[in-house]
Amino acid sequence: MRALIYQLGTLIVLPAALYAPHVGVLLYYWLSLMSPHSIAWGGLPLPLIPMAAVATIVGLLLSRDRQSPFSSTTMILLILLWVWTLITTLLAHHPEAAWQHWIAWSKIVLMTVVAVCVINNQLKLQAFIWILVLSIGYYSVKGGLFVLASGGNYLVIGPSASALSQNNEIARAFIMTLPLMIFLALHSAKRLTRLALWAGSGLTVLALVGTNSRGGFVAFLVMIVVAWLRSQYKLQALLV
Repeated sequence: MRALIYQLGTLIVLPAALYAPHVGVLLYYWLSLMSPHSIAWGGLPLPLIPMAAVATIVGLLLSRDRQSPFSSTTMILLILLWVWTLITTLLAHHPEAAWQHWIAWSKIVLMTVVAVCVINNQLKLQAFIWILVLSIGYYSVKGGLFVLASGGNYLVIGPSASALSQNNEIARAFIMTLPLMIFLALHSAKRLTRLALWAGSGLTVLALVGTNSRGGFVAFLVMIVVAWLRSQYKLQALLV
């Protein structure tokens, strides 16, 4: 039943992407990151993520409210990286396997470009950040509570049948989501929302430790050092 509800809700929202492509971006990233199909059993075999991507791209082509993706140095570097991976894929020793990875990577780059084109004001950006935080935060908060309940005796992993299913992948997602949680906690107007986000940040750290990902833990340490360097209260932060 839950699968049919989520699929029906997705199909209802999907046409909105043709008129407001930023809605399609929010829908696409929610489906891709949270992977609701992995927690909603059954349902119809509908390719909802490709459908959301196509509807969003069509909406982008029809919309006049868009910006150039090449106005940012970061996006130019991303495109150059994509070109470089194309060259290395052409020269790969095992081309069949390499092309599969390159196609998957190209889809990520394409939707990143689309997102940059349509997320062009503060309201859309805040909505986009909330989608990212809620999608990954669902697993980080649940993972943090799981670490507390189990004493850290079990491994925290991501949603099955998704790109974040393994511990290293979900650890990277936790690391990238944690600063966004803190950003929302600092800028949310309601006190209850701020408290919930701070609690979610703490549980995200516990979930990160629970992944047992060495790379994720190293990235967390680097992030802590950067945050300390930018802090106005270095001594207090160092003691903490």
